[in-house]
Amino acid sequence: MSWKEIRTQFIKERMKETSWEDRGYISDLVSIERTMLSGGPKSSIAAQMHHLQKSKYPIEAECIAKEIEDGIYISPEEFRGIKGKWKHEQAIIAQHAECERKAKEEADRRLWLKLGGRP
Repeated sequence: MSWKEIRTQFIKERMKETSWEDRGYISDLVSIERTMLSGGPKSSIAAQMHHLQKSKYPIEAECIAKEIEDGIYISPEEFRGIKGKWKHEQAIIAQHAECERKAKEEADRRLWLKLGGRP
């Protein structure tokens, strides 16, 4: 991996905040950047990897795309705000899904008992 090939300021700023042990994070962001700069994935395996990395780092991928496509740089402060809001929204979605799962399980349990199943 050549760290000199990083083009976006966004990734350079993430690198400043990332330890050597967590360099895989930066490697993933660089891979997202390279794929975007090359016009997209060139094979089905590359497409799967790109999709996986974008799914793993959706906010980062969006910030990289904005800088590459529109020239809009997202500062570290803006990124932390966007990431914090996203994490909060994901927590609410997960909580809602858990409530729905529990409600369905309880409805299934009641039906089970109504049909003569053992508790």
